[in-house]
Amino acid sequence: MVSSTVGFIAPMAVTFITIPLLLHALGEAAYGLQILASIIVGYCTILDMGLDLPIIKYLAEDCAKKDIESANRLLSTTLQLYLVVGLLGAIITFLVAGILARNVFRVPEDQVVSAIWVFRIAGIGFLFSVLMAWGRAIAVGRQRLEISSGVSGLATIIGSIVGLLVVYAGFGVVGYVSTRVAVTAAASLIYIGAAKRLMPELHLRLGIERNVVHRLVAFVGYGMVYRVSNAFFSRIDQVMVGAWIGVAQAGVYSLPSMIVPQVTQLIASMIVLFMPLASEFQGLAQIDHLRQIYIRSARFTAAVATMCFVPLLVFGDQFMYLWAGASVAHTTKSVFRFLLAAGYLGTLATVLLINVLIGLGHMKKYALFLLYRGLFLALICLLLIPSLGLIGAGIAQLLSSVVDLGFMFYCLPRILAIEGRALLRVAYLKPVLLGLGIGALAWMIKPMTNSWLGLTLGVMLFELIYVSIAFVIGVFADTEKRAILGLWQAVLRKFCAI
Repeated sequence: MVSSTVGFIAPMAVTFITIPLLLHALGEAAYGLQILASIIVGYCTILDMGLDLPIIKYLAEDCAKKDIESANRLLSTTLQLYLVVGLLGAIITFLVAGILARNVFRVPEDQVVSAIWVFRIAGIGFLFSVLMAWGRAIAVGRQRLEISSGVSGLATIIGSIVGLLVVYAGFGVVGYVSTRVAVTAAASLIYIGAAKRLMPELHLRLGIERNVVHRLVAFVGYGMVYRVSNAFFSRIDQVMVGAWIGVAQAGVYSLPSMIVPQVTQLIASMIVLFMPLASEFQGLAQIDHLRQIYIRSARFTAAVATMCFVPLLVFGDQFMYLWAGASVAHTTKSVFRFLLAAGYLGTLATVLLINVLIGLGHMKKYALFLLYRGLFLALICLLLIPSLGLIGAGIAQLLSSVVDLGFMFYCLPRILAIEGRALLRVAYLKPVLLGLGIGALAWMIKPMTNSWLGLTLGVMLFELIYVSIAFVIGVFADTEKRAILGLWQAVLRKFCAI
């Protein structure tokens, strides 16, 4: 959990530092182009049909049962399927780049040629990104999160820094996207090498195994629904902003709409281990044990989410002012709060639940949830963005979080025999109320956080008070205390060994 968290925080910190510099160097229109290019590549992920999820699930099960031959067939077949998907996505993106630049998005005339090249290069990057997905799935399935997060984290850090240097050297948005693609290609090769080390018995061979395909069918069918929903709806608000308001506003809106998913992904990275763990518990018929762990972990997840989102709700506009400047902070002040509230509710409701659902093989429920939520979000965006602009996009996200809560109340009794109201009382009530109470007090010191030093001290004070009281009132239990003590002892042993 620690290695995965650090592997997420480090590149996120580098990204936050480089984005304002990148926005200033490229300008709002060119910056919006590379955001839209990443969205287009995201749409191509529908082609892989969510293959990374069955890799994680079935690899964990095979290794728990010590069925190495089955794992070999699984990984050989899925690697070849990923290669086909990557090539197909790259070709499609390359061919439609001109249409996207001239007819779909409101690209300024002087940026059309750059836009075409950006979309084409990003399409090539899709090939390497799916190879990364294959290697990362193996690392997660083997519960080696330090590898899955380490390689991806280093790729993000190197790509952000080198890409920014390329922009300042005068190569513009095309040079930036080209650099990111080159780094992704290198990371995909490292992942493949890491897969061989994680699975010394791995022997890749040509040919699509029929029994593997049959094994994947249940996941792939709804995996396709999952990928389509995730690709088309995860950034539908940004796409509609770009189409109706312009690429410059899409670039500005991308800043707060990027922060919230980053925080959610940070929390998700801390508990991604639950996906292969759930598969192992299922294979060993230990669902009762999984239920007990889920309840304890839900309380921990609620505490971490509160520690992340509540300070942002209090100090978010100050952060945006210091990070991106007065103009961006003023434009995004209200929409940022809507997005943070939506992210907080969605994290509490679904982050832990989704990992367990996928690990237990309930892909149908997860896929249909994403589809219905996406359709609801798209409808609300369609109604609100043309009239309310960025604020409409934020309100649409907040209203969509109601679907997240409904999904939690629907699934928990049916999958883990846990009543939603009981979980709210046992796991969520204390950490959430504690955070809101301390957040109300933190609002009083907000005028003192108009500098990076003041903001840092304000957040540190919030976290210190929260953790101290949380241990006293039982939000953090003996499990967390033992974990912290064990981590500290491990660090000391490592230090002494060096």
